[in-house]
Amino acid sequence: MRTVGVGELTYECREKQGAAGTFEWAFVAPTATLWNANRTTAVGKYYGGPTWESNDGSKVTGKQLAIAPATNAGAIPLQLVQAAPATGTGAMQGVKYIQRLNTVGGVAPPEPCSASSAGQRRQVKYEADYVFYK
Repeated sequence: MRTVGVGELTYECREKQGAAGTFEWAFVAPTATLWNANRTTAVGKYYGGPTWESNDGSKVTGKQLAIAPATNAGAIPLQLVQAAPATGTGAMQGVKYIQRLNTVGGVAPPEPCSASSAGQRRQVKYEADYVFYK
């Protein structure tokens, strides 16, 4: 199954772990609608976990196995995720791997992150193809 995720990635300005006094934009969570390959019908959603949920109620969570640089400047990396067994019956049942391809946007905000902006959150628009392998 192939879908197109369109949504936002949330980042929070936080003190960098192990580097007191240094701040960075840290990834918090994704929120996206999953569309069919033609972008005509919403078929599910993608959110923190990470979790991919079909409109039929079936869903999978996953663990990142690998990343590779994006081919588009300013885009989040390509990604390979190993899926945990699905909950519910439907489109996500039997999915073993999920691949994120053709990413557009989504990198951390360009604005500075410092002690004065600690705790602030920003949403960054992104798009990506998600391919589900059984």
